[in-house]
Amino acid sequence: MNAENHARQSTALIRVLTCMMFFMFAMTTDAVGSIIPSLIDEFDLSLSAASAFHYVPMISIALGGLLLGFLADRIGRKRTIVLGLVLYGIGSLLFIVGNTFGFFIVLLGMSGIGVSVFKVGALGLIGDITRSPREHTSLMNTVEGFFCRGRYCWARSSSKPYHGRHFVEISISFSRYHLWRANPCRFVGGVSLYPAKQ
Repeated sequence: MNAENHARQSTALIRVLTCMMFFMFAMTTDAVGSIIPSLIDEFDLSLSAASAFHYVPMISIALGGLLLGFLADRIGRKRTIVLGLVLYGIGSLLFIVGNTFGFFIVLLGMSGIGVSVFKVGALGLIGDITRSPREHTSLMNTVEGFFCRGRYCWARSSSKPYHGRHFVEISISFSRYHLWRANPCRFVGGVSLYPAKQ
């Protein structure tokens, strides 16, 4: 019985950590778009050049998923996730020492590769810990729901000051989330219509 309880707790922890990884990934993905106006001013860039801040990590994520997806099977899910998070963390930390646009673009590419590596590991892990197609679909929808919530949280926090009401909205959405698993983004769109209190 202890082994079964331990396995159940481990699976629950893996589910929570996977949801949190996608939540944080969404926040950072959305953050890139909101800092582009500052980049234009800081580096005197055209809109086309500044857009590289958005498309370089996205292209890196796509290419990393295509070219490095085999890592999840070759070195294991856990190592793949850790490797991706380490790459992403190093890329994020190196922003402290950089001060040129080209250096930042390289770091964003590196971060995108890190995200793609942890994503393929996490998605493979989801397939490993689910026991049926229905459970797999449910967990994937939950993960995507956390991704949507991460984008929503960043958008709300970057556009207006954070008020206590926003935390209430987020808590309500998580508690009602099971009702919206079929289409989590529909609920995010509905909540986003509420104006922030000034």
